[in-house]
Amino acid sequence: MSSDDTQFQSADRRKMSEQLSLHSATPPSDIPGYQLHRFLGSGAYGEVWVATDQNTGRQVAIKFFSHHQSIEWSHLSREVEKLVFLSADRYVVQLLDVGWKAKPPFYVMEFMENGSLETVIQEHHTLEVDNVCKIIQEVATGLQHAHNKGILHCDLKPANILLDTDFKPRLADFGQSRLSTEQIPALGTLFYMSPEQADLEAVPDVQWDVYALGALLYCMLTGSPPYKNQEIIDQLDSSVGLKDRLARYRKLLKNAPIPSKHRKQKGVDKQLIEIVDRCLSINPKKRYPHVQAVLDSLQARRLQQARRPLVLLGLAAPFLLLLTAFFFGWYSYHQTLKESEWAITEKEHSSNQWTARYAAKLVSNRLEETYRAVETLATNKRLVQEIQELINSEDFKRLSPQLQNPEKNNQLAAQRKELLENTFRQQLENTLQELCPQQTMPYVASWFICDQSGTMIAAYFDKVPESLPTGKNYSYRTYFHGRDKDYPLNALPEQPVAISQTHLSALFPSTATNTWKLAISTPVVHEGKVLGVVALTVEMGNFMQFEGEHDRFAILTDGREGPYRGIILEHPLFQKILSQEKKLPKRFSDYRVPLDEENELTSPVYLDPVGQDKLGKENYSKEWLAASTPVNISLGSRENGHTEAPTGLVVIVQKDYSQTIKTVHNLGADLLRSGFAALLIMLGVIVFAWWFAFMKWRGQGVFSLYLSTDSLDNSPSTYRLTGGKKPSIDSSPLEGNNDKTLVMKKGETLNNDS
Repeated sequence: MSSDDTQFQSADRRKMSEQLSLHSATPPSDIPGYQLHRFLGSGAYGEVWVATDQNTGRQVAIKFFSHHQSIEWSHLSREVEKLVFLSADRYVVQLLDVGWKAKPPFYVMEFMENGSLETVIQEHHTLEVDNVCKIIQEVATGLQHAHNKGILHCDLKPANILLDTDFKPRLADFGQSRLSTEQIPALGTLFYMSPEQADLEAVPDVQWDVYALGALLYCMLTGSPPYKNQEIIDQLDSSVGLKDRLARYRKLLKNAPIPSKHRKQKGVDKQLIEIVDRCLSINPKKRYPHVQAVLDSLQARRLQQARRPLVLLGLAAPFLLLLTAFFFGWYSYHQTLKESEWAITEKEHSSNQWTARYAAKLVSNRLEETYRAVETLATNKRLVQEIQELINSEDFKRLSPQLQNPEKNNQLAAQRKELLENTFRQQLENTLQELCPQQTMPYVASWFICDQSGTMIAAYFDKVPESLPTGKNYSYRTYFHGRDKDYPLNALPEQPVAISQTHLSALFPSTATNTWKLAISTPVVHEGKVLGVVALTVEMGNFMQFEGEHDRFAILTDGREGPYRGIILEHPLFQKILSQEKKLPKRFSDYRVPLDEENELTSPVYLDPVGQDKLGKENYSKEWLAASTPVNISLGSRENGHTEAPTGLVVIVQKDYSQTIKTVHNLGADLLRSGFAALLIMLGVIVFAWWFAFMKWRGQGVFSLYLSTDSLDNSPSTYRLTGGKKPSIDSSPLEGNNDKTLVMKKGETLNNDS
């Protein structure tokens, strides 16, 4: 039985209950047709035993009333009367039999084998919110059935809620119940009893059960009824008499803080909190007016809980569709942009490739022109004869051995001066100047002749240098010996051998401008003997002379293996610097173009090496779309046929990549703006649809209300609907012109049309 006892009007009844509990080992009496097994519990008016109906074999519960006195008869008759009214109600423990004339009197009711709700709460302390809501829904439904039949329970608590075989709750113990027509006070159990019920002169009211229903709900959520704590219990226990105890109870409830423990429980939502708070309102005017209103709120919460996934789906589905459309739109946008960019890049790369071939052909034509020029000069009979005359002269034969060591180029000033003054040499140099086609080949920097040992014996310069190289030995240079790189001065061969065919030299720096030079050389042969080498030099810078666009230009680089592989020979930036200054900064010799084994660029989109220099950062530090083409020359004659020979030089044509794809990006920007505009419009439509649906749903929730009875007779009750707010219910007429007053009777329904 419950540890929370129902409050009675007499202390004698409490003593009677204590005396009865001392004799619980023996049944109060034998009842024909029933076999009593065990004591179940006791109360102020008697005790309850478990028995077996010998006719049916069914277990039942028998409640004995302590003495056959008028008050027990009165109590028994009142409780039986209420149970008869509620017969066949599945939410109430059913009455089976009554022993009016037995000593003591008794009645037989259904036995609930799963015990009381109080036992469950004591075992589990708190219940899950879903189970709590199911139980309170059933209890409230049973309570409403009782109210509809004019019965107020007046003592609702966990001990008076029994659980059947399916753990469904049943209302029990109607000992304190009252008919709606009765004016007799009824006391419930402390902490489940509303403050206005705790009065010996109070008239029974439907809101007492509303408060008890809220206390029951609070207890299932938190494990104890509202306001109950040791401090309040001590104050109540120190009271003198029942009247003082009830007065203290009323005062403590009105002054105590509003219960809040249920707000912190896991799974308790805002609606459930509002239901608990409104049921437990100390002021009856703020409390639910009747149990049906509680049921309506529980039903509204349940519907909202059930509709929440659908509402969330309704909210999320358009957004998910929008997100899906956005994802596929974004993917399609990027794919389209990527494919368009690839297509235009391929087109521009093909254009660069064609332009690179054209520029490479210009370089090839000029190289072939220089090849033919040196070969023509080397076979000129007059020049060959004068070379012979010089090298056969006695003075030259005496000087030549002294000049054959390149390591002594700067030490033999007297010998070089004597050579310069040699008549045969001067005549040879005049003939060289006369025969070289300098006017038609302005890109040639110098013409010179070396003897068979590598000593320069004649030279002609476009711009005369400060120090003449005539008389110096250049047998270590590639244009003399024809190898891939110059010999180190400390590792010269004992007998240097001149080239046997026309040769394109390795790069060597220009001391005047810090640019790079190339030499094209060919042997001078007479009667099968090599007399020397005729060569010309080209100072790289304007050799290619490619007229490009403002965002497309060509550069020339060396792709031959060696220390100068990838070095830039010609670049628009170099021309700009040289037009303003005399020399190119030496640091530009450190920049390299990335080439693979086939002398192709490692990537069609690349960074111009000069873009990392401070002088080139502004115009060249960007991505370029580039194509490369090797420079080949045609060798041979018309009679013997022509063959293509690689020179090792590479032409690279590059175009501003950002300008190349600018059209695509502009188109992409237009598509992006259109897409975002469409997205915003769709989002606006969805938000408007959400708002419209929410307002309609909110309006449906506001103006749909099932109105049960406020008073338990057929007298009309007055309800007030205020615009845009929750309906307020009052049992008194309303004043004012802004409210609409409806007079309705028990069981009538108010809907939107009303």
